[in-house]
Amino acid sequence: MIYSLPKIGKPAICLPHFPTRHQAFIFRAYEYIPKEKIAGLLGTSVEQVEKAAREMGLPEYEPGDIWLKRGYITIIRRMWHILPYEQLLELLEMNEQELARTLRDDDFLDVKLGEKPYCERVEYRELTDEERRATEKIKEAMSDVSIDGKRPFEFDYDVFSGEERFKTRMIYAFSGLYQHAFDVDSEEFLSDEQLKAYQSLGINGLWTQGVLSQLAPYPFEPSLSVGYEERIDRMRKMADRLGRYGIKLYLYINEPRSMPIAFFDKHPDLKGPTRGEEACLCVSVPEVKGYLENSIEY
Repeated sequence: MIYSLPKIGKPAICLPHFPTRHQAFIFRAYEYIPKEKIAGLLGTSVEQVEKAAREMGLPEYEPGDIWLKRGYITIIRRMWHILPYEQLLELLEMNEQELARTLRDDDFLDVKLGEKPYCERVEYRELTDEERRATEKIKEAMSDVSIDGKRPFEFDYDVFSGEERFKTRMIYAFSGLYQHAFDVDSEEFLSDEQLKAYQSLGINGLWTQGVLSQLAPYPFEPSLSVGYEERIDRMRKMADRLGRYGIKLYLYINEPRSMPIAFFDKHPDLKGPTRGEEACLCVSVPEVKGYLENSIEY
């Protein structure tokens, strides 16, 4: 199945407080992206990246790759108006299909971000004298800023107790992996300490997104369901694990998902209202009703 990336059209937001675009990229990437990757995207050396960071007053920092694994939505948002698709894909280590699916399924990012701004390729270059003077102002502004403290995704969990006023006390885990909750074992994003803290708060329900085509056979395009057996197994293990803390697992199901127009060349009878490059599956069609009923039951 071919998913389309949002069209390129609108102009990127102007960033006049940065003398150059490569400085804007380094500034926004510094806490999130390893320096080696920043240097590779800019076509320069790690030493030049470190020099540019120091010139802007950024302290020494080594983020590792955890943001690329668990905070990629933040990275996409920060770079949407800076990097062209080519460099954004290289940064995220995704191909076009993976990014298109991420934008589509990760909390409808394609709707929230809209069309992709036009961005020229970002490359490192030496600063002019005027740009160096402007950079000194950034360094001055950063002199009172500190990014010391906890490392990314390191949390302390305090244990509380209180009166339970509702029968069902359900939340979304702040550390949850929205689209990929069942692509990895739950221990990777839900620690026992976190679950123990939730239990002490009286939390007895945790919800996460479920996409039916990834959790059950998709009869109209089987290739979309590859790996569903493994995801179901991880979901079962996650439910069992939560159960040890008195917490039930709830799935947020928003179905049927819209599909690219090309999908309906093979399935014209399933086509409902169209929006842009996609169309809904018509829920009045018996085949769609059957798919929803059978997949949920599965």
